[in-house]
Amino acid sequence: MDTFWIVTAESARARIFKTASLIKEPVEVMDLAHPASRLKEGDLVADRPGRSQGSAGGGRHGMTNGDAHNHELEIFAREIADKLEQARQEGRYDKVILVAPPAFLGTLRQALSGQVEKLVERSLDKNLVSATPEEIRAHVFD
Repeated sequence: MDTFWIVTAESARARIFKTASLIKEPVEVMDLAHPASRLKEGDLVADRPGRSQGSAGGGRHGMTNGDAHNHELEIFAREIADKLEQARQEGRYDKVILVAPPAFLGTLRQALSGQVEKLVERSLDKNLVSATPEEIRAHVFD
């Protein structure tokens, strides 16, 4: 029987479980945290915005890092994807199931390597990162 890795993730935390049985509780193999994803936008950007020459006139204007939070999400998604790629190379799983809220699920899928992407059995757009292993099993396999 195939070994499944179930990735439950949201913007600041991911838990990875493994199971080889659809009826047994999955066992947690990793718990990853990315506290920077919980920071407010103002805490993520530099004290002084960068400067840029405006294209419509000779003036200069400050550039804000309005996407600093999205950048942190991408960093965390890459961290998760790197862990999955390393485990794939080590032969630790055969199939992956991704479980995350819709916005983070898209970011995570974009970060996956082509090889890991091929092993994704399915994706669920739910936030189960705080769920018990039994609750996760019920949502994923029932």
